[in-house]
This record gives sequence, C-alpha cells and structure tokens, in this order.
Amino acid sequence: MFVEKLYSLQEKNKANTIMLRDFYNKDSVFDDLMVDNGFFKISMPDTNRIESLGWKNNDDFYQQLSKNSKEHFRKKVRRHEQKFVVEVIGESVTKKDIDSWYDLYCNVKNRSLDLNTFQLPKKLFSQLLKNRNWEALTLKIKDDQGKADTPVCVVFSYKTSDSYIPMIIGLNYNYNKEYNIYRQALYQLVMRATALGKQNMNLGFSASIEKRKMGAKTIPVHAYMNIKDSFNQEVLSGINKISEKSFLQH
Repeated sequence: MFVEKLYSLQEKNKANTIMLRDFYNKDSVFDDLMVDNGFFKISMPDTNRIESLGWKNNDDFYQQLSKNSKEHFRKKVRRHEQKFVVEVIGESVTKKDIDSWYDLYCNVKNRSLDLNTFQLPKKLFSQLLKNRNWEALTLKIKDDQGKADTPVCVVFSYKTSDSYIPMIIGLNYNYNKEYNIYRQALYQLVMRATALGKQNMNLGFSASIEKRKMGAKTIPVHAYMNIKDSFNQEVLSGINKISEKSFLQH
C-alpha cells in the first residue's frame, strides 16, 4: 500500500525520482522487498552520533577520549576555549541577529560541496526560535578588553526528550583557521547537550573525522531510489563500467 501510494504521488507530481533515505541497518529481506518494488539501493554519506553522553563535566568528557583525540583536543580546542563567549539564545532575537546569522549560514552553504542542498530562506531563522524545542548557540571572539560583539558561529539545534540535534550551522571562515571555530563549536554543543541532561547527540553528515575526535560514532547510511526515466542512470552506469575496465587494463 505504501509503495502504491508513492507511485501515485510520483505520477500526480510528475516526479522523475523517488528517494527513501536514512536507513541505518542492514536487512537483506527489506532490500529484496524494495528491489521487487522497483527500487535500487545506494550509499549515502556516513552520519555521526554520540550514543551515550555519560560524562558529568568537562574533565569527564576529556578522560573518555582516545589518546589521539586528547592530543587533538588540547591543541585545537582547549587552548582556544577561553577566547570565546558562548551564548544560548531562545526567543529574544533582533533583525540584526537574524541578518548576522543568515550571513554566517550562507558562508557554509556556499562552501558545502559534499552535500548538495537548497538554500534555506531567511524567514526560517526568525521562526525557528518561536518553537521551544529549538535554540541557537552562538560563539563570539573576545577582544583585548575581554568583550565580544559579533558572532563568528551560530548553530541551531533541535531538542527532544533524550536527544540533542544540531541542524544548521553558520561560520565566519576568516577566523576559523586561527581559532578553530568549527571544532570549538562541536565541543560547546557537546557540553550544551550534557548540561541539558540529554542521552545522545545526532551530529549528522560530513566532517566525520572531526566528529569522531569528539567521541562520535560513524554510522553507514543508505537509501532506496526509483528513477522513472532510467536512461541517464543506465548511461552513467555503462560509462562507469567502461572506465573501471580501462583502469584495470592499464
């Protein structure tokens, strides 16, 4: 019934492709079922998840890291920690805040080559925080007087009863190399989830190496696709096979 409804919607909307995504577990029976119904299986980028936020404070978090991750944390994160002002923002935001956050988000969107996504509208950034399950975490760099004004990072996160889920990030790349802003943001998000008493964190796709250094587990993800007009797909598949054969011969 589900597949029939999908095909009905595909016809109604004149869609060429159906994708069912974010499957984590291997299931040969389900694979066969999807193939029998006209779908094929594809790999997606790995997702990253901290499955147990079992530490109580910063030191506990540090102690559970691997030896290599501890060294990375000392050099790339801890040495910059006191240079930032970290704020958690709920409902009270200004137009200036939204404009600044949106510019930071667009910086990341325009450089995101691993995941091809559409650009989110600015209006969304003013609406998210009206829902109490959403919050924004901002990072600002202190000046010589210890004051901080302009955010160099913003992350919008969604909260469930047991999970903390960072969803949208914005960065000022002009300061990222010197201050390791992205790594600092990951660490501060982990600490925020810990402070809220959450049991786990879903850190999403891409930057798997950096997320593993924060204790995340990398999880393979796959999807199922149906392409109505499969000619282009078959051509690409044929080219790929020819290229592989040529490579092997050389």
